[in-house]
Amino acid sequence: FKNETDITHIANDFKVVERENEKNVIYVFEKGQMIATEYAKTAYGLKDIEGSVTFTEGKALSYPYKDNSKESFGGCLTTGSDNEGLFVSWANLGTDLLVDKYAQYNLTVKIGDLYTLTLSGKVTVLSTANTKDKWPGGLADKNSPAVPPTE
Repeated sequence: FKNETDITHIANDFKVVERENEKNVIYVFEKGQMIATEYAKTAYGLKDIEGSVTFTEGKALSYPYKDNSKESFGGCLTTGSDNEGLFVSWANLGTDLLVDKYAQYNLTVKIGDLYTLTLSGKVTVLSTANTKDKWPGGLADKNSPAVPPTE
């Protein structure tokens, strides 16, 4: 995230792949469905099944890093869901952020009745200085397709 108001959607890019060959995609997640790929249909006889990706209830965001407690985020880092899917949002209060801030998000991924995964990811909110280094042109730079979103 930039040190300004920003939002990142946890894209529907979850894929179920073969353990032996990760290039062989079995399922992709789209709007509440695990969609079987042509490979999965041909190789395994699989079909589309229900699926879901949700923030783990009660622990949507945790703050395991020293000196980066929930209170130090001032309630500015939140999670939710909208018409684009799950998101993590940073709402800066208009001040400079002196150091990078870190948090962890937890997700539960259900693949029909076959499997339930609990996954974690790291959220980074960049300091004002690091934001300017990474995106000198501001939010337009961040949202440009030429710049892969990593924070």
